[in-house]
Amino acid sequence: MENSKPLGSVGLDTQPSAPAAPPTEPSRPFSIYETFLTDEGILPQFPPEDRSIQERTPNGTNSPIISLPTIDDDCAREALIQFATEKCCYGVTPAKNLVLMEIKPYATFKYRLETFTEDRGVKWVREPFHGQDVDGPERGPAPSAWEIAVDGPPLFVDRIIHVPVPHTAYVKVCSTCSGLCTVTCYMCSGLGWRTCISCAGTGRQMDNTFCYSCSGMGRSRCFTCFGRGRITCSDCAGNGKQMHYVMLTVTWKNNITEYIQDRQTGFPLKKFSKVNGDNIFCDQSVMVYPIMGFPEEDICEASRVTTQKHLEMFASTRRIHQQVSLSRRKNFV
Repeated sequence: MENSKPLGSVGLDTQPSAPAAPPTEPSRPFSIYETFLTDEGILPQFPPEDRSIQERTPNGTNSPIISLPTIDDDCAREALIQFATEKCCYGVTPAKNLVLMEIKPYATFKYRLETFTEDRGVKWVREPFHGQDVDGPERGPAPSAWEIAVDGPPLFVDRIIHVPVPHTAYVKVCSTCSGLCTVTCYMCSGLGWRTCISCAGTGRQMDNTFCYSCSGMGRSRCFTCFGRGRITCSDCAGNGKQMHYVMLTVTWKNNITEYIQDRQTGFPLKKFSKVNGDNIFCDQSVMVYPIMGFPEEDICEASRVTTQKHLEMFASTRRIHQQVSLSRRKNFV
């Protein structure tokens, strides 16, 4: 600083201390988000602890016990008749008169667990300032991410919304153009002209004739900046100022895990996910429990592993609801 005095000197002519902020950026209340939030990406916000969820951690105490109904001759015959009816060249008479000696139920089960979660993250964003209303910290403290009320979608429907966080906005000189409203032209690097592409800057064509594109000058005016060397700053739209605020991103997602028994039938397991079977069990709750007592032990094990996996995977998100279902594709041999 010019005319500065040595350290320790005092007097009536002592220079006043430098202001804490430029005149264009008056002092303002401090937002809680400025202590930890940057503009490099969305920062996840962990939901508050829900003790009602913790108390219902699956432990098998309230696990549903599912049993399969027995299949008698009439049920098997009815299924065979229905199958023959759906085929154009099959007759139902053999199915009606067939003597059933032995019935072996053979089914493929599909276990499906859906966990509907809500995730919230915050990020600093900026936009050109056109004189719009500025909802800053002087209007009150900024709420935390999970204190902001938003309308969610129906259960098990994916959706993403963006909501400005109240009382976090402030206006600042554009950091891109430093408040000048214009920046150096990216096309000509501020020169206002560009090398002629017809003659490569020589003023003459390949056959040594006069270049009419640049009138023999070897260069032409830049049509991006019209020869001025500067263009309007896109970050502030030529206003020299930007409004900064925190944007809340809320993501609702239905996370699905399926387990399909591999019966070694040669039928691709991917195809089973598109097959409609009989729904023998379905449950919805804030948190569902693993299936127990089912005749197919691998279904019980898959239910236990999947339930625990979802519990661990979505520990940092808010679990809104869960849905579990067990369906069966019947066959008889």
